[in-house]
Amino acid sequence: MTGFTSPRAWAFSLIGIDEYLGRRRGDHPAKDVRAELTGRLMAIFDQVAAPGWSWFEEGLTYDNAKLAHALIVSGRATRHRMG
Repeated sequence: MTGFTSPRAWAFSLIGIDEYLGRRRGDHPAKDVRAELTGRLMAIFDQVAAPGWSWFEEGLTYDNAKLAHALIVSGRATRHRMG
């Protein structure tokens, strides 16, 4: 499930996982996927963000808000502060 490389696919997956785990809290494989995908988004953010540019990529494209949205729901669910 984690073989895809698109940050937006990671983000949409994280949002779906958040909804799923709201009903199936004990699904540890889903929690592992959430941790993996969250780590990937944080890694690209850390690589690109710079003073004056706090974002995941060097430019803005489609569905930009979903990247941040995914980290917000993942951080809220795990009570882990991102960044």
